[in-house]
Amino acid sequence: MWIILLDHSGSMGEPFRGKSDFAGRSRTSQASVKLDAARSALVEHLAGLGAPSRVALFEFTSTASLIFEGMSDDRGTIQTALDALQADDGTEIAAALTEAGAYISHIQNEPIFRLLVISDGLSDLDRAQRAANQLAGKGVIIDVILIDPTDEGEAVARAIA
Repeated sequence: MWIILLDHSGSMGEPFRGKSDFAGRSRTSQASVKLDAARSALVEHLAGLGAPSRVALFEFTSTASLIFEGMSDDRGTIQTALDALQADDGTEIAAALTEAGAYISHIQNEPIFRLLVISDGLSDLDRAQRAANQLAGKGVIIDVILIDPTDEGEAVARAIA
């Protein structure tokens, strides 16, 4: 099962300004703002899963909430949920990770959880790292798609992945 946390904070509504020499795998986007690139990255990730998988999609800013729960091939419903998101508020990755942890604790018969954070990483590093460590202690594997890498965002991404 995949749990996906999609950042739609105010900074995600901004144009790209990050560095071009990112020390990880990178991909360019035709999007003019980070949120559009994040939406595209999410859709591309789901298409790359191959066989349909269970997915729980959470939106987050300073808080997080579940916006889709179902199969990864339910493209219409997923796209509708994504289209409704507007860039707004601050970023609190720790809140999103904590909400994902609460969701995981209520799911039964799902032995493997993969969690994907899609964000620009502009969040408090220490709180995010503590929340990620709690999930890792439960066997959750955390991946990050960093949108528009900056030094601050890269540090947060590396701390939680």
